[in-house]
Formats: sequence, structure tokens, C-alpha cells
Amino acid sequence: MTRTVAEVLVGPGTMYTADENEPIPSDPATAPGANWLEIGYSEAGWSFVADRTFERVRAAEEIDPLKTFKTEQELHIRGTSLQASLANLRLALGGGAIVSDAGPPETDTYTPPGSDEFTAWACLLRVQAPQTATAGTEMRDFYFPKVISIGAIDMPHDKAPQVSVIAMDFEANKPDTGDIFTIVELT
Repeated sequence: MTRTVAEVLVGPGTMYTADENEPIPSDPATAPGANWLEIGYSEAGWSFVADRTFERVRAAEEIDPLKTFKTEQELHIRGTSLQASLANLRLALGGGAIVSDAGPPETDTYTPPGSDEFTAWACLLRVQAPQTATAGTEMRDFYFPKVISIGAIDMPHDKAPQVSVIAMDFEANKPDTGDIFTIVELT
């Protein structure tokens, strides 16, 4: 592969969630439909993480493996939301319900899911892609039809300049049909 400056990617990307199995938007260069909700500002961007485990078949007579098998895989989208809304807490804690009461006083009440309950969502991470498309449309979509929030929540409430943040860790699960994830970019 040759050295290509256009393939050096910089930028945090934008994170969206929707109901489980919401179809991937057809064009990475246009805003996703209304069913996709943007998580908002992040502390340091979002990361696609693929953690894979391999097992090897070895023979006493060879120093190299005879075969290699992928035996386990975990796919994640991780980041930290700067927007500490009830909607983002609901995502990070794996579901539950937000109920609005017109009051007075007007309130929103969040009730987290039960101990063995969780909500699965679809996840879309839209990032910059290499500059191969028409200028201004270099976008890449990481699409997961089914993710579950599995991360620990540590939400500090400290004095300034410390910001209260919500760490998010969405793990991909195999959907009932289709692939566990896809990546689409404009060419």
C-alpha cells in the first residue's frame, strides 16, 4: 500500500442511536432520518473497538500453527457523552422509561430497567472517510443493528472546570437476521 495523506483520518465523528434493527441510512453524506437520535457532544470522540480471540492448532513437528480459528469476538462503540441528559442516561444504563408530568411542577422522571432487563438499540457511528468521494462528502458509517449498553457508569459531579459526563460502551450482539455490523463509505 502506498502512502496516501488523504487516508489519514482526523475527527471525532457523530454517534446516533435508534430502535433495534432500524435500517442503515442509504447515504452517509446526508443526515440520518428522524428515527436516528444524535447522542450529542462527546468528551474525546467515539471509538470502534474490535477485540478478537484466536486459537491455533499446533503440531510438535512444526513451529508455525497448522490452522488458526477465531473463537471469540467483541465489537464495541465507546465514548463519553458530555451531554448529561436523562435520554443519554437511559441509553447508558440500558433502557428504562422517562415519564413526563405536566405538573405543576413540570417534571421528567427516569426509572432504570430491572436487574435482568435491558433494551437493545441500533447504533450508527458516522466518521470522516478517506478523500475518495466528491469533496465534502467523505463520510463512513459504522452500522450495528443491535447493540446493548454494557459499560460501568461513573458520573462525577465536581467543581469547575470538571464536567459531569456519561461514559458509554455499546457492545454489538448478533441480530436475528443479517450481519452483526457493516461499514459503508462513499467512493
